[in-house]
Amino acid sequence: MIAIDYAPAMLARARAHARGRSAPVDFRACDLNERLPFAAETLDGALCVSVIQAVGDPLRLLGQLRVAFRPGGHVLIESVRYLGALSRGEHLSGRDQVINRAKKLVARFRGP
Repeated sequence: MIAIDYAPAMLARARAHARGRSAPVDFRACDLNERLPFAAETLDGALCVSVIQAVGDPLRLLGQLRVAFRPGGHVLIESVRYLGALSRGEHLSGRDQVINRAKKLVARFRGP
């Protein structure tokens, strides 16, 4: 299992939380606005918690994940945003509309 975050403080909290748990975790600092540090077809899936709303280009990130996934890989997206993507207002930005669609998605990405 690999856990990534851009903030060293969040990685420290995650490491502390994971101590004594049965699953080994490889913690890495990573800016998801940059290129992902994973080769093609190396990941089984991804869990994105409060990530999609924080990156500059969510579709670029999802595209990079698709490349990194082995055939049959999955992504689970959770996004919470106060009066943003969770709002049912009619004046959502294009980005919030993308987030609205993505947050409801448990997508199965297939290889090429």
